[in-house]
Amino acid sequence: MSNAWDTFHSRAAAIRAVVEELDTTATTDPRWTDELAEVFDGPDDVLVALHDVWTRRVTARVEMALDLGQDLPAESVENAWFEVAAELPGVRRVLDAHAQDEVLQQLDRHEHRLLAIAAGMVSPSDPLEYAARAGRRLVTNLRAQHVEPSVPRPRLGERMGNLIRWQRAVTNPQERAVAS
Repeated sequence: MSNAWDTFHSRAAAIRAVVEELDTTATTDPRWTDELAEVFDGPDDVLVALHDVWTRRVTARVEMALDLGQDLPAESVENAWFEVAAELPGVRRVLDAHAQDEVLQQLDRHEHRLLAIAAGMVSPSDPLEYAARAGRRLVTNLRAQHVEPSVPRPRLGERMGNLIRWQRAVTNPQERAVAS
């Protein structure tokens, strides 16, 4: 394996751990650890990686919703945004808390432009700043409506354990009493 490949996987594993931890806490600052220091240049680099996780997920969800064509484009964008915010509550909380950080400003501009285009608010030929302003208004409205769950999500292992217990109870009548 190449060094770049190892770095990619190390960063991916580290950011997954950060996302999982954020989903089970109420913090707005990812905890800086020795493990993160091995693969990230600093806390700003972690913020960029979290923004990347968010943007990839919301972009994929928007594209899927638009491809299905079940809603108007603006509704598709809103629904996708809310779905991803529910899936990544810790990431959304951190990005909202750091929205004014310089390191996220340019990334947000491009995300906002993308969402405004997908929602049909602007066209791809509109200037970046014009499109980004339209998208920023959309995202500001979505953030105002978004309510983060008050109960932290269980860790992935706990969720998988619950799923396995449920599956066993469904397939094995003797375990139904245990799972209840």
